[in-house]
Amino acid sequence: MGKDLRGKELGVGIVQQTDGLYVARYTDKHGKRQVKRFKTLQECRQWIADATYIDEHTDIENATDMIVEAWYEYWISIKQKTVRPNTVRNYTERYERNIRNVIGKKLLTEVKPIHCQRIFLDMADAGYKTSTIYQTRITLYNIPILGLR
Repeated sequence: MGKDLRGKELGVGIVQQTDGLYVARYTDKHGKRQVKRFKTLQECRQWIADATYIDEHTDIENATDMIVEAWYEYWISIKQKTVRPNTVRNYTERYERNIRNVIGKKLLTEVKPIHCQRIFLDMADAGYKTSTIYQTRITLYNIPILGLR
């Protein structure tokens, strides 16, 4: 447990430096130490919580316990080698602009067709053209997400 400059306990992996910055540290599943500095304790705690959660849920070997964001990164790295660059650009753009915000942080097993419908409805409400919504649909159904197949 780290301490701040006054001796108060901050939590596991968090310390305060003499310059007032908070430092968060943890070791990821590959044994590599991850370190980041923050001005506020709240930002520091949020980062370490998010980073450890993502690290625990990004295992290709155990895909049922993986978040969509990690699965997408794995999938798009394969697609970059097998499809045309323009196709990869379209997939990436649709994912980053429309899909990530709705299901990017969900576990693969939590994604249901209703979440996809939410993506399409949000796009329609935002004024996207039907062809763009259709491209997003193509992207969603090409990413082999467990809850959609």
